[in-house]
Order: sequence, then C-alpha cells, then structure tokens
Amino acid sequence: MSKLTSYPKVAALLAGALLPLAFAPMGLFPLGFLTPMVLHLLWEDASPRRAFRDGYLFGLACFGVGVSWIFISIHDMGHLTLWLAGFITTLFIASLALFPALQGYLTARFFPGNSSIHAVLAFPALWVACEALRGWVFTGFPWLDLGYSQMDAPLRGLAPIVGVSGISFATVATGGLLLVLGRARGWSARLGWVFPLVLLWGGAAALGNIEWTMPVGEPLRVSLLQVAIPQQVRWRSEERVATIRRYIELTRKNWGARLIVWPENALTIFYHDATDFLAGLTKEAQEHNADLLIGLPVMDPETRHSNDPRYYNALVGLPGENFYFKHHLVPFTEFLPLKTVLDPLINFFQVPMSDFTHGPENQGPLPLAGHRLGLSICYEAAFPREIAAARPAADLLVNVSN
Repeated sequence: MSKLTSYPKVAALLAGALLPLAFAPMGLFPLGFLTPMVLHLLWEDASPRRAFRDGYLFGLACFGVGVSWIFISIHDMGHLTLWLAGFITTLFIASLALFPALQGYLTARFFPGNSSIHAVLAFPALWVACEALRGWVFTGFPWLDLGYSQMDAPLRGLAPIVGVSGISFATVATGGLLLVLGRARGWSARLGWVFPLVLLWGGAAALGNIEWTMPVGEPLRVSLLQVAIPQQVRWRSEERVATIRRYIELTRKNWGARLIVWPENALTIFYHDATDFLAGLTKEAQEHNADLLIGLPVMDPETRHSNDPRYYNALVGLPGENFYFKHHLVPFTEFLPLKTVLDPLINFFQVPMSDFTHGPENQGPLPLAGHRLGLSICYEAAFPREIAAARPAADLLVNVSN
C-alpha cells in the first residue's frame, strides 16, 4: 500500500477507472469495496487541497469510464456534431467528478488520520452523503451509486431494509473493516474486527433468503411490446402511420394477455390527435378482456392554443383514460434547467431540445387489469425513493422506456 500512495495521482486514476467494472455487465463486485479503500489511504495524511485533487482525478476516471455512453446518446441519437457532443460529454464528466473531490476535501478537513472509527463509519457516511448530493443537484444524476455494484453479492440482501444508499454505506464500510483488520496487531484485535465483518455479510446473506413480497390474486399474464424503430426516424411524421400499424399488429397477436404495455412515446402524436384511433383499439381490447397501457405525449388542453403550450411525457391506461405524467424529466434532454441563462447558448449551437412539463409528484397508482400499477417512465427508475413512493398502495411496479 505504501508504494500505491507514493504515486497518488496514478493510484486515484487507476482506482476510479476500475470502479465501474464492479457494476453490470462485468460484475466484479469486490472492486466496489476495494477501490474506495485506495481513496481512504490516499486521504489519510493528505492536505484538503491534495485530497480534493485526488478525489477529482478518481471521479474523472470513474465517470469517464462509467458514463461515457452519454456521448453515444448525444451524438448518435441527438445528432449533435462530433466536437459538440464530445465537449458536452467531457463537461458532464468533469462536473460529476466534483462530488468525490468534495468528499476528499471534507475527509481531509474534518477526519484526518487513520482512525478505525473514521474508516468504518465516517468515511462511508461521507461517501453516501456525496452520492445523495449528486442524486439531488440539478434534479440528480444517480448513476454509479455504489450500492448497485452489489446486486450479485450477499450485500444485496440489505436492499429491502436500507435501500441502495444503505448498501453503499455497507460496501464502503466493508473496505474500511478490511483495512482496519489488516492493520490490527494480535489475534484478539483481529477477531474484534472479524466479528462485525462476518455479522454484516452473514446478516445480509440471511436477509437475502427472505421473501419480501407476496402474490396478489391469480397470476397475471402481461405482454410487453417493443417495435424496433430507429431513433433517427421514429419522430418523423411520415413514419407515424406505419408505426401505429406495427403496434396494432403486435397487439392483436397478444390478445391473450390481460395487460398489454406499449413503451415510452410509442405513439409520436399527441393524445388529442389519437382519440379516434384509441377508441377503436379500446373497444377491441374490451372484447378480448385486455387492458392497455400506452406511452404517448399529452398536451394540456387549456394551453393547446396558447403561445406556450404545456405537454407531458405520459402513459394512458385504457379503458378508463387514466393518465400518468412523467415527473422526473431528464435535464438537457426533456427540459432545460436554468432556461433563461442557457437557452441562448442552446439556440446558438442548434441543439435539438424537447420541452416537456414536469408531471405532479405522488400521482398514485393507476388501476388496470384488476390491479393497482405504480408507474414510472425510463429515467425515473434511477431514483429509488420515487419508485418506492408507489408502495404500499401499488400491487405492481411498471417502468416503460423507449
């Protein structure tokens, strides 16, 4: 470890680059608690300034490897130029790196040294606090929250009790326990630290064997439909009729299902322009004792003819015409934060931009197919507290994406 800390910049970059490998699809979950140990060692005797630097380098490598797919989303799907997509992606990664840098500063400023309590409690608490802050600023970017790296490991058993933040704490605390254990002198001291480690992992494994859910009613047959339409053409007006026909064909092949779910914005026309078509499809569904959940944009009728219409990324349940409006929109894709400041810049670069309206919070479950559905759309699945808000009223959780 002394050799590692002799090259703090290299160690920080290497640890950050390795951390994303703890997540799916690689699933090397031990990296989830080994790489934070490297940061802990680097920060033990560091000045706040150096700890900030090392944390920033860690963050650059971590998010550079872990969220570089943003470039594909912006360039390939959003059709931005190569240099502009690269600039935005780099700026985004550089911004996310500020959070581990902040943790480094706070660690060196308030918890210097190699205290065992610091390693096992304070350091994990600061890690989770900075994750929570990252999941809140500018509506939140919760990607690579450490707890998700343990979904194929025993610590996943903690999820129903403490959620992903609790697993993040337990993961970092595991690294701290291993570090303290390695430094302990004498068998009695080592056994004293082995006990909480075994208790944490053994207890989590035991909790993982508990069935936390129970069936409600008879088994429900559900069909999830997805037509393969390239993102580049799906919003073109000339593609709408062909898209509708393909979804109708798929739906008719699945009338045996009690619930049929279409994806996010499967229809690329506003609800008020699709009412006749949906009425006929609903009648056909009722004849087959099937309910439909369809993704499409919905315009607020009160603002339809105004200069500033409001429209929502929505789901409609049929029959019944019950709606769910997406609440947690994707910044810079579905809405523009700080619009008065950034709108001129976006217009200058000619960035394709949607301008959806936020749906209300806590909309409650939607009744379909004899059950109560807790709904979410795409990006909202990254925010566990918002998904959990549907419980216990909902019987099922349904997330749709495009």
